[in-house]
Amino acid sequence: MKNLELLELVHKGVPYPFTNVTLVSQTPQLIYYIRANSLHSHDLTCGETIQLGPPIFADASHLKSLIIENKTCVVVNNDLFIIALPNKFDKITFDKKIIEISWNPTEELVAVVFDDGEISTFCIDYENAEAFPQGKSSTDAGIPDTVYVGWGSKDTQFRGSEGKIKDQTPVETKPVFDQKPRISWRGNGEMFVVNYWKDQKRQFIVFETPCKALYRSEECPGLQPQVAWRPVGNMIAGLSVTNRQKIVIFEKNGQRRFDFDLTFDVMIKNLKWSPCAQILAIHTVTPTGQTIHLLTSSNYKWYEKQVLEFPAENALLDFDWLDTNQLQVVTQSDVIKYTFRNVVHHNSAAICGVIDGKHLNLTDFNNAVIPPISYARRFTNDKQINFVTFRHDLAMIIDSENDLKIFNVAEPDALLVTINLKKIVDLPQFALSCHHFLLSSESVYFAVTSDESVFYSLDWKNPQANFLTAITDNFSHLLQISGDYDNISGLKSLGNNLFINNNDSILCQIQTLGDQTYVCNLTSNNHFYLNEAKISDCANSFTLFDSYLLYTTKQSELFCLRLGQEGQNFRRNVEQGATIVCAVPNSPQIVLQLPRGNLETISCRLISIDILDKLLNEQKWAEAVRFIRLEKLNANLLFDLNPERFLRQIAHFVQGVHTINELTAICLEFEEGNVLTSIYKNWGKTTDFPQKINTIFASLFKYFDSVDYSVYITTIVAVNLNFFKLRDALIYLQDLYRRTNLKEKLLNAVNTLKIYGCDHEKLYTECLLLYDLELAGFIASCCQLDPRVYEPHLKQLSGLNEVEMRYEINLFAKKPKTAIIYLLRCPKAQTSDVLAFIKTHNVSRQAFENCPPKNRFYQSVSHAFAGDLSAKGCHTEAGVVLKRAGLPEEALAEFQLGLNWRQVLNLLEELNVDKVEKIKIVNDLATRLVQSNVRQAAILFEFYADNYEMAVKVLIEGFFFEEAIHIAMKHKRGDIIVSDVIPMLMKHKIYLEEKLQNLNESYNKYKQRLAQVRQQKFSRFNNDLDDCDERDDLFSDAGSTISKSSRSSRSRSSTASSRNRRKEEKKKQDLREGGIYEDIALIRALHSTIKEFYNKGEEVRNCCVLLLQESDVSYDEIKRIHDFYWKFDAEIQNGVAEIWPPHFYKNYQTLDVRELADLENFEHLDVEFRTPPGGRTNWKLNLF
Repeated sequence: MKNLELLELVHKGVPYPFTNVTLVSQTPQLIYYIRANSLHSHDLTCGETIQLGPPIFADASHLKSLIIENKTCVVVNNDLFIIALPNKFDKITFDKKIIEISWNPTEELVAVVFDDGEISTFCIDYENAEAFPQGKSSTDAGIPDTVYVGWGSKDTQFRGSEGKIKDQTPVETKPVFDQKPRISWRGNGEMFVVNYWKDQKRQFIVFETPCKALYRSEECPGLQPQVAWRPVGNMIAGLSVTNRQKIVIFEKNGQRRFDFDLTFDVMIKNLKWSPCAQILAIHTVTPTGQTIHLLTSSNYKWYEKQVLEFPAENALLDFDWLDTNQLQVVTQSDVIKYTFRNVVHHNSAAICGVIDGKHLNLTDFNNAVIPPISYARRFTNDKQINFVTFRHDLAMIIDSENDLKIFNVAEPDALLVTINLKKIVDLPQFALSCHHFLLSSESVYFAVTSDESVFYSLDWKNPQANFLTAITDNFSHLLQISGDYDNISGLKSLGNNLFINNNDSILCQIQTLGDQTYVCNLTSNNHFYLNEAKISDCANSFTLFDSYLLYTTKQSELFCLRLGQEGQNFRRNVEQGATIVCAVPNSPQIVLQLPRGNLETISCRLISIDILDKLLNEQKWAEAVRFIRLEKLNANLLFDLNPERFLRQIAHFVQGVHTINELTAICLEFEEGNVLTSIYKNWGKTTDFPQKINTIFASLFKYFDSVDYSVYITTIVAVNLNFFKLRDALIYLQDLYRRTNLKEKLLNAVNTLKIYGCDHEKLYTECLLLYDLELAGFIASCCQLDPRVYEPHLKQLSGLNEVEMRYEINLFAKKPKTAIIYLLRCPKAQTSDVLAFIKTHNVSRQAFENCPPKNRFYQSVSHAFAGDLSAKGCHTEAGVVLKRAGLPEEALAEFQLGLNWRQVLNLLEELNVDKVEKIKIVNDLATRLVQSNVRQAAILFEFYADNYEMAVKVLIEGFFFEEAIHIAMKHKRGDIIVSDVIPMLMKHKIYLEEKLQNLNESYNKYKQRLAQVRQQKFSRFNNDLDDCDERDDLFSDAGSTISKSSRSSRSRSSTASSRNRRKEEKKKQDLREGGIYEDIALIRALHSTIKEFYNKGEEVRNCCVLLLQESDVSYDEIKRIHDFYWKFDAEIQNGVAEIWPPHFYKNYQTLDVRELADLENFEHLDVEFRTPPGGRTNWKLNLF
């Protein structure tokens, strides 16, 4: 679907015409030619022409410029002259006359055919002018036998129509006058082909370097001398002339692969492939001039894309490919450099035009995707077409003779405008001098290039060229923008809303959206820019479509961006090598072309959702529902795009669905989450809607109830069954059952329940739970249950009163939590029955919640519930329940077990317990409370058990020295302080000294070992990097280190087994030297040590203060423990940065080897240990 279009034309005039020139060779900067037996060079940069050496090239047969070696070679009979600028001439003389010579692409090897048929290869020393033979062969060389595997030789295969054609009598061929051999090299320089004349016919032999004959071509009628090996692959192009001229493609083994007819019947002089192997240039000669035809292929169909005509007055001397799509042409008066590009031409309605010689094939993708080589309509011109462009429904073509024609794409046979540009503009005498055409509503803009580029406008109705401006700069794109824009970044203004782009982009498009202009550029190295901001470095195609930017990448991805919202984009995978042809308007369809030429249509979800949103805004719910089914979109989009709109227009939504089944399917697709934050998360900004399902169906059911909901009964049943409870669906069925005229819809609803997998027994049971025995009987009959089972059961239930019936039904449905409610209300129920039921079914909580205080079973139920709470260890809660039920003694026992001393004291007062018993209970409670709360136990001993000595004792044992001293002093018992408190305080001081000393030793030990481990890791990493550099310099330091680290991490990662996870966790805490996780184990140990030290701070402070205040311990001794603590604290503060270096908690990529060594196991370190511990307090005493 792509055309070959002129991207840039660079014209270099020559001061003196190249007349009487016999041989020409060219490089990007220099033109070498032989005239009057002398070698001349023309510098394209400065325009200077000089003669190189004396006139010694009278019989010169070959001229070659060597770009790599910076030499020029001339062949004269037996001699090979090597010329180096400015005037160094060397000569190599061979024993035989050179008939044909060719250099391989790297200029390392030269293949020579001598006049006796000998074929030899030489390696040339250009500095010393010596030729070293590499191999020798001839046209009579023996060819190795070909071994066929699989299907066998070509003659024995099932060849279909191709075989029948081969078996036909050969067509009489035209005589071949040129008997000179030709040589062509493969792109990698490892093989070459020699086309030669022998036995009154032409053949070719494929040689492998240095000069080993491998294959001889099969017989091809009318084979001509022209031969060109495609730079990439094994295809060899040749020319066959029989009743028609055709290009024949051979495989490297000489077998004919396919051929195609040429549309022109003129003499063909040469064939040349472009370096990218995508363009075949055919050089033809006529009495009136010479022509270069440029052909490309797709799906084995060859298209003639460009025809460059050069009149005899400005004869074509030579042409050559310089770069991928860059063709340099030398004529008598000019040197022109053409740069082509592959581009798809289409209009805004997705009508695509493909140039094929005199034809323009039109394909309308808006109606159907027609694969190449087919098309919908065709425009046929009298000359080959070089250029096409579209504007809305108009198409404009320019042919090889500069005739401009405009027609409507719907009626390509009816021309609207025909203008011969030669008659209204003075055009230079070389091809494509008139180029870069733009079609507007009433005018045509174009440029004419000679010494400068002159821009013209042309009115259709008055075909007269109007001069606009002239520039001397080269340009590649001519653009027009609707609106008044004087300055656009990256573009140069020409006036009249015309702009040129002179950067290195091969594709450029511009689009305006409101006040914003968007300029897209794709360069030859696949860099893609949007308004000078690079958004991809591997893009291979793009298009601007409405308010979207679509582009594909070499990584087989398609991206879609909303212009103005570049942060929101859509991405999907595509076939490898796929490029964009066009986007279909008013549709999410994007047409892609694969490398072989096949077309593929895909959808862009971003555009699909936008189209859906537009349909919903226009209240086209029927089209929107059909669209989501067609595009396979998630139905949640109907709500998630705009919840308020959906709820406001829910009637339109229901009416827009064609069938009830479709409505049911859409409703069942709804889900609680927002699909715009999950499946389509790149669509744009959105928020979650709370209680989405409940809100949707509440509104939907409200609408159903406002009309005749029986029409939608199957949807209602399916929704309730899927999202809510079966009971909710049965409520609707119950209402339908009572409306006798709707039995058919009731049956449909029951069938819906059965279709969605509702169990028949469960359905019968749920009907019973509605306490409607008639409906239950009807459902049982519909479900074909055994009447011998359900009819007696229903008869039994009908004989009970309402409460007993409901109890029996819930018992039958195995719902004891509901059954206990009705059991408590049964007049015939006994206490023992209730307690047995509670115990059997473990429903004490439900019984308590549904048993009012006035119920006769209230105390029994409360006692049962309290017992369950007590068994779970909830003694205080059990006591509250018992106290509420009027059971204080039982409540007292529970509060005692729960150590709730305040409630115990309250109940003791309430029960009027005597003082002795009360003290006994309090002593027992306080003794048990010591284990959990020393301070509260001391309060009980002091105030409620009259035992302050015991209070002091428990406080001392709990290291609450200050409170103990306070109680002793309050009761004027200084002797207790001397005899009990001070000795225990001294022991605590010794304990703290030993503890701080141990923590300090552990800290220093772990810290030193951590430094050693990190140094070892650093040394090992350095050694690994050195080894890596010696082995292979293709890997960077960072890449090698990171790869090694990631490999080791992956190899040590834990498996899914819980046992292995536990083993892995133990390794992370293993402090043994040499462990793979020793560094993070040391960090964990240091973290725990520091945290424990911080926790001892308050104890050290209190100990120091109380010793100074109450004891006779010396000031210096107390100061020593104080100072040791803060010295240790200073060591920790200084070492924190070493243990937890800054790169531990900074999120960046590092290349520092030491940091990489530290971070090797970092991902295995728990988050809580990645930063220093907290809890440090600054309590330092100023008195020290």
